[in-house]
Amino acid sequence: NAFQDALRGKGIESDYIDSWYDFEVLGQKIEVKTCQLSIKDPKWKNNGFMRPGRFDFRNKENRERQFEEDIWVVFVLRHFEDYFMLGFLKARVFEKKRSISISSLRSLGLVSFDEWIRRFRQNV
Repeated sequence: NAFQDALRGKGIESDYIDSWYDFEVLGQKIEVKTCQLSIKDPKWKNNGFMRPGRFDFRNKENRERQFEEDIWVVFVLRHFEDYFMLGFLKARVFEKKRSISISSLRSLGLVSFDEWIRRFRQNV
């Protein structure tokens, strides 16, 4: 919902598909990946958090199709009930990897929401 709300805020309508991709925005397929800021384990020493979250592309068939069509993937970070859109990448950038850590996204060249909107509008 956070992604769809952000789109509406920019005057862009979308359709929720829930297939091997999540949304269609004026004919373009978009996958939304979310992860928690950190994974908690009560047995872990100190503060109870054992590691940062990671974005998981669990379904191999979906991963392959997303790669083949090189769709946009939006990465959303969740911390309790708050959501933060980290940015967008084309699926081929991460080469069918099963998971992507939060920290590795920076080196992959994330595109901001506003930059994605600009590129999106140029292609439409």
